[in-house]
Amino acid sequence: MKRNKSAILEALRNAAVSEPLSVAFLEKQRWGDRVTCPRCWGLDVYQMKGRDGERNKDYRWRCRECKQFFTVSHRNYLRGNAASVASLGVCDLESM
Repeated sequence: MKRNKSAILEALRNAAVSEPLSVAFLEKQRWGDRVTCPRCWGLDVYQMKGRDGERNKDYRWRCRECKQFFTVSHRNYLRGNAASVASLGVCDLESM
């Protein structure tokens, strides 16, 4: 059986390694290179960071236009779940 060498499947395999990589993968798939606020569709958004300069533990964003916080899982099927590719049950991608 020939193994599928799809670029998206390879990226998904790599993202399943850790939560930060999973979040980065999901953000890239949802927004591409331009993050938009899911509430007001504003483009003036920024990543929330801690005092140490690292992203906060729940990977929030904030919109400067409507002043609301959001994550990659806001208003989609991931809401209420850990935004981890590994938690989606896609770790066993060998059969794809």
